[in-house]
Amino acid sequence: MNEETKTGLFAGVAVLLLVAAILSQPSAPVQNTDGAGELLFEKFEDVSRVAKIDMAVFNSDSGKHSTIEVERSQDGAWRITSKDGYPADLDSQLRNATTLLFDLKKLRVETQERKQHEDFGVVEPKEDEVKSGDEGVGRLVKYLDEDGEEIAALIIGNKVEKEQDSMTAAAEPGEIFYARVPGNDSVVSTRIEHDSAITTDFTDWIETSLLNRAGFSYSAPSLKQVGMAGLLPRGTDGFPTNSFYFTQDADSTPKWTGKGFAFENYEEIDVSNVDMLAGVFGNVKILNAVKGSPELAKLKVDQLATNELVPSALPEELLKNESIESVETFLGVMGDNGFLGQLGRRLFWLNGRTVLSMNDGVEVVLHFGERSRADEESGFPAGKYLTARAHFNNTLLKEPEAPAVEGNGTKPGSNLDKLKMAAAQNNPEYQKAVEEHEKKVAAGERQAVALDGRLKGWLFIVSDSDYNKMRLLETNEPLKDQFVKNRTISASEILVSHKEANSEIKRTKAEAMTRVGEALVKAKAANANFTALVAEYSDDNATKAKGGDVGSFDYPRIAGSHGPDLATAAFNLEVNATSPVLEGNQGFYILRRTK
Repeated sequence: MNEETKTGLFAGVAVLLLVAAILSQPSAPVQNTDGAGELLFEKFEDVSRVAKIDMAVFNSDSGKHSTIEVERSQDGAWRITSKDGYPADLDSQLRNATTLLFDLKKLRVETQERKQHEDFGVVEPKEDEVKSGDEGVGRLVKYLDEDGEEIAALIIGNKVEKEQDSMTAAAEPGEIFYARVPGNDSVVSTRIEHDSAITTDFTDWIETSLLNRAGFSYSAPSLKQVGMAGLLPRGTDGFPTNSFYFTQDADSTPKWTGKGFAFENYEEIDVSNVDMLAGVFGNVKILNAVKGSPELAKLKVDQLATNELVPSALPEELLKNESIESVETFLGVMGDNGFLGQLGRRLFWLNGRTVLSMNDGVEVVLHFGERSRADEESGFPAGKYLTARAHFNNTLLKEPEAPAVEGNGTKPGSNLDKLKMAAAQNNPEYQKAVEEHEKKVAAGERQAVALDGRLKGWLFIVSDSDYNKMRLLETNEPLKDQFVKNRTISASEILVSHKEANSEIKRTKAEAMTRVGEALVKAKAANANFTALVAEYSDDNATKAKGGDVGSFDYPRIAGSHGPDLATAAFNLEVNATSPVLEGNQGFYILRRTK
């Protein structure tokens, strides 16, 4: 075979190989601009027609197929029907989700071949047809009207890469995606705004702030009282007996006062820590929610702020003999999830409760539960649980005082009562105050009803961190010590020492006692000059040059250096008061508290 023949043969083989390679490649997308600019859903002319939204998403890595159904109820509120009707109250998500498919236009047709659906990511996410590892599965969005008739449905696929498509150069909102109408093989490209609204995550549809109230800040100035109870330690019979409250009055000093703690004379509330506690409640996030038994929503909230679940808190129908099954169901759910414990015939809140009383009259009662393992059959996941209820407590709003009237009558209907009524009716300032009070009451009642409507009947799951902050678990640090600190006072001193306490001093203890007695008489005299007495009598050279000023100190410091008796006496002094003679480890003292 000559060289020319060989060359011709090789060239022929190369051509055949090239043809074979071309034939073996997948066919290129058939792109055309037919119908460009046309609406994808021509009959979808009014967003207000959307009464139900269905979404389906498939995760190829985990093989998890997830859906969500959101529906507008008769009262106009949107609810997540796939989550037992929990309120879909995140306005931005609803707005974006209901307008997602509105006014969508075809940019061009990418292909009409079904075999290319996977390449464009528009395979329909049908639960019984997709499995782990499947690629090219899209996200399905479907709108239905009040009659259940489909308005629009679309499978959104891959995003069009900018470098591959000049269409993205247009300065328009949103991004370009491949998409397909279910049941239609044609794949189009279209510009979609807010594709992040395609989500089946429950928390993406809700206001995740547990106690969210429009225009209300859960900061210390907004709260009138924080109360906690049912925590350790319990009584000798195991029943929770403790309860303590922090009550705030912005016009008083100190700002917070406490009840339920046994304060020593050298202790005071750590206001900064109580302020921090007050700020916790506005930041608690809902991670999940489970519908409780119907009876949970019917509990009488004004009867729940106790350590014990008292019968008066239960709905009347639950107490009837014929509803024993309902009682068992309710108690079973609450017991299994760590809310209720039982001692004899008494039920108590096993993990404690917290009461928030706000300046506008709204009061929230929280109870805490816990589940260590998930129960797939009942639908309760593991986690930290709580229930929350809200109501209006009119005692939190101070009523305006009626004008004072002098008189002798005291009985109802007496002349004095009539005079008071007449004076009140003829007092414009008082009438204005009454009107303002009535407005505050009406506003508080509305706020309480709205908040309780979101909360009642649900068991909420929150993070361990939020749970522990609200419930205030006992730690290695005693619970009381988390909110109580040692007071700090300032004082000046006269120290009269003796040789038994200080080897550099020559006087005897008896002589020192006589000398300090003289100093005390002068110190107690009217217009006594304590600084001059320090210079005359004190043996403490370190404080003598400062008029006896020992600076500020707390109880542990002075008790450690001078003993608990002297420390207790010092903290019992009023400001500017002078102590009796006190014995310490350096001799005899006279203290004058300066602040």
